[in-house]
Amino acid sequence: MAEETYGFPSMKSDYRRWQEDHRRWRADIDAWQRQHESVVRELDQIHDLIREHGTAIATIDRTMAEHERSMAAHLEAMEAFEQGRGDARLNEDLARSHREHAERHARQADAQDRIRRHHEAVLERVSRLKEALLSAL
Repeated sequence: MAEETYGFPSMKSDYRRWQEDHRRWRADIDAWQRQHESVVRELDQIHDLIREHGTAIATIDRTMAEHERSMAAHLEAMEAFEQGRGDARLNEDLARSHREHAERHARQADAQDRIRRHHEAVLERVSRLKEALLSAL
């Protein structure tokens, strides 16, 4: 295969074209760096939101444990009344307490459902993001 012969005008033209290529590439790289820094900041914000989600899970766990302790105490009071160790006043207190437990249980169920939906959405979106990033490599 024969080598291409270059003359000075051809070489100078190549050089100017290469310089223009480099200017465009530098502009691309500068834009990519700014975009990358922006994405890193956004991912930091996402990371913070995911940590807050973990805090919400820990909070509902503590709330659930308190709810379970309260239910156990309520059950003990009901059993004591059932075994005749209570009076009419205790029956009124049990009924009031039971209504409060029913309302609290409904709130707990709502909170549990909200956290579940949020958790599933977070996991699904993080998974899609990870898949998209891996497939782009």
